Order: sequence, then structure tokens, then C-alpha cells
Amino acid sequence: MRATSCCSREHGVLKGHAAIRNSAKVLADQLPDVVYEFPLKQIHGEHVLLHWSARSANAYVNLVVDTVVIRDDRIVLQTVSYELERGTSTSMQGVTTQS
Repeated sequence: MRATSCCSREHGVLKGHAAIRNSAKVLADQLPDVVYEFPLKQIHGEHVLLHWSARSANAYVNLVVDTVVIRDDRIVLQTVSYELERGTSTSMQGVTTQS
């Protein structure tokens, strides 16, 4: 039996890869030319914990908490909590990844 991907967020649950990809696209569209910072990445077996922040010229998110369960090279469960803020943030001091 193949597992269905599920993403639990503060605004509800998304089910299926297409819904999760769409949610990521909506955030990416709100953060054009985004710069990411990942101060914490922990992987233990199939469990992943990420703390990250992102900023663009017109919006930012600080201290995002993302948890992921990966089985058979696929995300089967993800939780994410963030709040998008309009404007600029000065809290990010370095560039670690850029999309």
C-alpha cells in the first residue's frame, strides 16, 4: 500500500503531493528572489526537523519549524508552521541557500 502525503499546517491539513506542491508554490510566489537560512537541520532515520527563515525584497518569514517523515524516498508526512510578514527583515545575517 502506497502512503498518501499529508502536510499539517496551522491553517489546516493538505493531502496529496499536488496540494503540498501548490502550497509551496504559493509561498514561493510571495517570496520572489528568496534567500533562505537554515540554522538547524536534524535528521534521525526517517524523521527530519528543520528550522529556517526566508526573505525577499517584499516579505519574509522568521523561525519556520518544518518536520518531515520520509519513507521509500517520499515525504509521507510534513508539518510546517510559519507566518508570512510583509516588508523587510533585518534578522537574517547570512545567505546559506538561494533559489
